[in-house]
Amino acid sequence: MTIETISVDTSRGVFTARAIGDREAPLVLLLHGFPDTPHPFDSLARRLAESGLRAVAPFARGYHPSPPFPEPNETNSSAFETLSRDAAAIISTLSPHHRASIVGHDNGGFAAYYAMAQAPGRLARAVTMTAGHPAAVFRNTSKMPAQMWKSRYAMLLQIPKLSDWYAARQGVH
Repeated sequence: MTIETISVDTSRGVFTARAIGDREAPLVLLLHGFPDTPHPFDSLARRLAESGLRAVAPFARGYHPSPPFPEPNETNSSAFETLSRDAAAIISTLSPHHRASIVGHDNGGFAAYYAMAQAPGRLARAVTMTAGHPAAVFRNTSKMPAQMWKSRYAMLLQIPKLSDWYAARQGVH
């Protein structure tokens, strides 16, 4: 089986994803973290497909070629709520009549937690990796200067020229 690049046309935009497995098989949605891409899921996706599942790893909103984040304004929800709504839309498009499983790594894990809260009836199973529950993480991070220091990359990469430099250095287009 070969991983293919697909376009998923949802009510929230067109998302590009890496996919493998029978289109009629139960869906497992793989949500990447920051500043990753779907590519690190390739090995897991192959194993899932070999076990009879359909693995789909979309490029998250904000990662080319998927849609950008909307300009900030007071009506925008948090990034994780936005990403979880995107995940729900992808699930609804690819698996309209069946519940799906979701695997989230890092920020994808936060999005998975939000998806579990927003659309529990659409999910059969959920796995989060390297992401504690968002309420606990945000509550405790301010009490842990060492963790704040370790997470500084997330803030630094919000600087446009720095994020472009980092993406070029990592080979991300």
